[in-house]
Amino acid sequence: MSIASLLCSSVLALAMPRSEYACRHMDTLVKEATANDIEPEILIALIHEESRWKPWAESKAGACGLTQVLPRYTKPRKKCKDLKKPRVSISVGALALNYWVYEYADGDYLTGLCGYNGGYNCPTLLSSKAYARRIMRMAKRLTAEVESQRAYHILMESLRLQFNVSSPTK
Repeated sequence: MSIASLLCSSVLALAMPRSEYACRHMDTLVKEATANDIEPEILIALIHEESRWKPWAESKAGACGLTQVLPRYTKPRKKCKDLKKPRVSISVGALALNYWVYEYADGDYLTGLCGYNGGYNCPTLLSSKAYARRIMRMAKRLTAEVESQRAYHILMESLRLQFNVSSPTK
């Protein structure tokens, strides 16, 4: 079973809002997370926190799309309408998170997420620190659910082999 399928099963099992929509974009999310050296569970949790998987989301500050990126910080410059396209938003958000985690925070996700939310003012913003902790808690729940889903699929496959039953998905 692919990591995208396991993540989709986990999002559905946790009954995250708009989980069916999230599943449609899981392959893109895994691809962009991998390309940017970001754990997919953290990117999922970030999108959950930022937009609840609503691609049309737009903040009062002008952040747009699933990952709620401010257009003025994108290179090359994106417009809000571009960031409302899921593939674009996931790609740009993963790239931005990579910057904050690896350039700003030397690989520390908690500090990187704080920066993603509060910019360079992060150390003084309690709300950005709380934001980062919420995302890390959700990512931890997702990781645990992925492991549970993986164990379930391994068990079912071993039972299928043991009893020589055809797999319903093949």
